[in-house]
Amino acid sequence: MRGGNIMKNKVNNWKTPVYEKEVYDLKSYRQLFGTVLQDETLLNDTIQKNIDPTHSHTISKIREAAKLACLDEDVMNRMPSKYNTEIGDNGRNLSGGQRQRVAIARALLTNPKVIILDEGTSQLDVSTEREIFNNLKKKNITIIAVTHKLSTTTISDCVYVLKKGKIIAHGKHEKLMQNNRYYSDFFR
Repeated sequence: MRGGNIMKNKVNNWKTPVYEKEVYDLKSYRQLFGTVLQDETLLNDTIQKNIDPTHSHTISKIREAAKLACLDEDVMNRMPSKYNTEIGDNGRNLSGGQRQRVAIARALLTNPKVIILDEGTSQLDVSTEREIFNNLKKKNITIIAVTHKLSTTTISDCVYVLKKGKIIAHGKHEKLMQNNRYYSDFFR
C-alpha cells in the first residue's frame, strides 16, 4: 500500500494500488483484512453460527465462504445435520483441521482483500492448504501467512525469513534455498 497517513481512529485518504479503493476511516481500513489464528475460539453452537456469529449472512454466502475454505463438501457429506450440526464446546466434535477451516470460512465471510494466517493452516494437510491458497488467489485475496510449516513456504510468492525478530532474507522459496543457508537448513 502506498500514500496516506494513519492517525488515531482515522486513515487519511489511504489508497491501495492493487484494489484502487480509497479508505477514509479506520473501520473501513480494518474491513480490508481477515485474520485466522492457530487456535481460534469456537462457540458451543452450530457450524453455521460459528462461521456467521452475527447471523447477518445468507446460507448461500456462508457456503460460498466454506467452499473457499475447503469445508463445504465436508459439512454436506459428513456432518449429520449439515450446517446445523452442533460442534460442541470450542469445536470438540471437529478435527483440528476442520476447526481451522471453520475459522478461515468465518474470516472469508466478510470478503477481505487480505487474509492474515498466523499459523492458521498448521493443522491442515498439504493438499488442503494448497487448495485453499489457490482458491484465495483466484479471488485475488492477498495471503500473509505466518508459519513454521515448511510446505507453506514452497507455495508462497514471497517468503520473509526472520531470525531473532529481524528479517534476514526474502524472496521465492527456490532462490532462498540456493542463497540463504539459514533458510535452507530448515529443509535438511
